[in-house]
Amino acid sequence: MDGLYCLMIKEAQGCQEFKSLNGRDILDFPLHVPMGIDVLDFLDDTFRKYYLLLAHMQKLHASQFVNIDVDGIKKIGTAILNALKLFRKGQIADAYICFEQHVVEIYDNLPKWEMKGGEYYRMRKDRNIKRVSQMYPLPPELRYLSGGMRFSIPGYSCLYIGLSKSVCKIEISETGSMVNIKPKENVELNLIDLTFSDDMQNGGNEELKFVQSWPLIASCYIEQFYCLRGERVCSPDGIKFNEKYVIPQFLTTFIRKEKKNINGIKYYTVKDKDLDPFGTGEKNMRNIVIYVDSSSDQSYDDMIRKFEWGEPYNV
Repeated sequence: MDGLYCLMIKEAQGCQEFKSLNGRDILDFPLHVPMGIDVLDFLDDTFRKYYLLLAHMQKLHASQFVNIDVDGIKKIGTAILNALKLFRKGQIADAYICFEQHVVEIYDNLPKWEMKGGEYYRMRKDRNIKRVSQMYPLPPELRYLSGGMRFSIPGYSCLYIGLSKSVCKIEISETGSMVNIKPKENVELNLIDLTFSDDMQNGGNEELKFVQSWPLIASCYIEQFYCLRGERVCSPDGIKFNEKYVIPQFLTTFIRKEKKNINGIKYYTVKDKDLDPFGTGEKNMRNIVIYVDSSSDQSYDDMIRKFEWGEPYNV
């Protein structure tokens, strides 16, 4: 039997009522915001169509969708939109408080994933890197070089790794230096999972959490300045502010504040416009961001020692 989200995907396919402003199904990641369309307008439209899809699914599959709290989902969507509006007014603290007050209600029910064992990859675009230390995230004394990324805040360095070599190349460059890493034996890292879990096709508990958390999850996959004709992102030169990073960075801030045994986030790349959410092997387009406590050299070193690092090699 199909899981809840798979049923939603099938129902949304080919139905104009559930098409995004970018012409794709609203459930397709990443959320490409077409050039000329405001991010808030795009998200508002996407959320409204998601609520309609849920109501539609409750009529078609009443027994399977009986536990979906649509009103609760709407509250999260509204809070995200209001937080972005406050951010635009320069009320950054108020924007975060707005976000926090509503996310705290669903935090314990966000999808989780345990990172234990397995092999992962880290890449830099420079070739011929010889020392493995050059593949580490920025240490505390170099935090001034740490810029903002999707889930990391300026001045706060994080460890970004991929679940395949392919996703690293999409994120960084076709050529460069790569290193294989894996958690040491008995090391367990707990992550928020913003991707399709293994039970997404059979209606497991994590899938219900995914459906309930969807407005927050989707807000972490915004990709602006999408050219519909060229089917690619055409970011203007000299961008100083990425609005697409506001909600993901708020999520990081919230997790770091709560510190409920969460070490990072698993998420999809936004650079694959033909993303296969169930991809495996070299078609696995998932990334992981590991939070680094860089408040001291000791805490930074402790994080590095959680992994076994191979030798860098050219790709």
